[in-house]
This record gives sequence, C-alpha cells and structure tokens, in this order.
Amino acid sequence: MSRSETLATLRKVLVGKNTPELPTNIPKMPRFKDPAETFSKQLKKVGGIVLDSRTMGLEKCLSTILRKAQSEIFVWEGQDTLEAHSIPFSISRAAKKQKQQFILSNHPKRHVIFPLRLSTVELTLERLENTTISAGSADVAIAETGTILFRTGLNRSRLLFGLPPCRLTLVSRRSIVHNLSQAINAGLQLEESSLITLTTGPSRTADIEKRLVVGVHGPGRWFVILTD
Repeated sequence: MSRSETLATLRKVLVGKNTPELPTNIPKMPRFKDPAETFSKQLKKVGGIVLDSRTMGLEKCLSTILRKAQSEIFVWEGQDTLEAHSIPFSISRAAKKQKQQFILSNHPKRHVIFPLRLSTVELTLERLENTTISAGSADVAIAETGTILFRTGLNRSRLLFGLPPCRLTLVSRRSIVHNLSQAINAGLQLEESSLITLTTGPSRTADIEKRLVVGVHGPGRWFVILTD
C-alpha cells in the first residue's frame, strides 16, 4: 500500500472522531551559547572525530582525515557538496556529461591541495564496496545531541552514505541548530527525499550478546569538518 493510500485510509477511520486536546504546558527546548561547540562535544562523546577548518585550514583537515582513514581517495556525493562549502575544484567537460557516476578526488601521499581535480567513473556495486571514505554535506546538524540530518534522493545515494567504512560530513556552522524542534522546522524540502536519516556518530549496536560492536549498520568511523 502506498503512502497516499495509507493516509487516505487513516483519514476515513478518523472521520467524526474526537481528537484529544494538545498539551499547553510544553517544556522549553534547550538552547546553547555556542551551538557549534556543543555539537562538537556531543559528537565526540559517541566516537565522532570533529575538525575545525577555522583553526586548521580546510586542506589540512582533509589531509588529516585521509591519513586517519588510510585512504588516498575521497568519493564525493556531488559537486554541490564542494560548492556549498566553497571548496575550489576543476572537472572536465566529458566528466560532467556522464550519468550514474562516482565523483572522485585522488590525493597521492594523502596530501590535499586546492583546487581539487575531480574525475568520474561509472557507478557500480563493486566500486561502492571498495570505497573507503565517502564525503557529503549535512542538511542540518543538531547541537543538543551531536546529530546530523541526512536526506537521500536525486543524486544522493543511500549506499554511498551507509556502505563505506568511513564517512566525512561537512557541516556549516550556519546549519547547526540548537535542538530537534528547530531541525524539524528548518524548511527542508522533505517531500523530495526518499529517506531521511538522523545519525549520531559511528554506527554501533549491542544487540548481539549485549556487546557493543561498531560499524555493523553503517560507517565505523565518522569524521566531521566544521566550515563557515
């Protein structure tokens, strides 16, 4: 049954029903003096690695992540990620015309220099499985919990988000809100998304014999770079 059919069925059932009154005494949601600092502290508590481009410089931040991830290649979700964070890059005309593609930047000796030279290859499951680190941009970050809201949809693959063992998320300070209520009311075009994910740090579970295991349902290492 589709989403629209499900909602239509629920509306029919609820016709003539008395809905309960909403509570009037709603507790205030937390706010913070420095949302970016609070976000960083909360994310680090659950194993996230946060780097600040204002103090380190963006090139050094990216180089540091490559060394920690033991990789020489970033796989980017799209050019819009780079544009959103003012990362200079160049890409050939031929590469721009390809569809269903990986966008790569290769960094020998794990040293990043701007502008990034992007190349593209055909998107295949084998290449996805061999990707060490994928990189994207956060729609919204929540200071209260160190959580990142990620949307999948056009040109934003669920597999690229969750399959590689390492994930880099670029977070603009302007996108950091104080609490979940603000994140929900951030004006995102959620109807254009096939999946909305709230993620707090590396994947971890204790379902098996109550032992904490990292990296089962998603990336085992989560890197964040704070940008302006």
